[in-house]
Amino acid sequence: MATEPDDLGLLHEVSVLRAADAMDVNGAGTPTDPTTPVLATSYPKWTQIVDPSAACLLKPPVITGVLAASGSPGTLVTITGNNFGSAQGNGRVSFGGQVATISGAGWSPNGDSIRVMVPPLSPGLVGVVVTAGAVPSNSFVFTVTQ
Repeated sequence: MATEPDDLGLLHEVSVLRAADAMDVNGAGTPTDPTTPVLATSYPKWTQIVDPSAACLLKPPVITGVLAASGSPGTLVTITGNNFGSAQGNGRVSFGGQVATISGAGWSPNGDSIRVMVPPLSPGLVGVVVTAGAVPSNSFVFTVTQ
């Protein structure tokens, strides 16, 4: 990742992603070449992908639930939502900034759930975030217990 200024002089994180991590939005409905590198610029509310061969937009992951709502470190929980991607790839799940271990085949092939273990954390409220294709999801509240 690098930081670059935009036209207004604001700094944004920039990273190179594979086109396979992006959704084609040129209206043709055709996928882009998965080996083509794309440049991603992260803005506060959205991510713009610039691909030399096609206009692409990365759909951000969205967490809709965490089952169970609380648990101690090592507890298996299921995160539900959408746009997680069909495989873990470079995706990850974090609890309060601490990366969680994905449980076995815990990343669902249809991209709507992930099974993870709560990482070692002190008791309290933490935010759960799924990052897919370098784009973070919304934060979902989870209670770490003793």
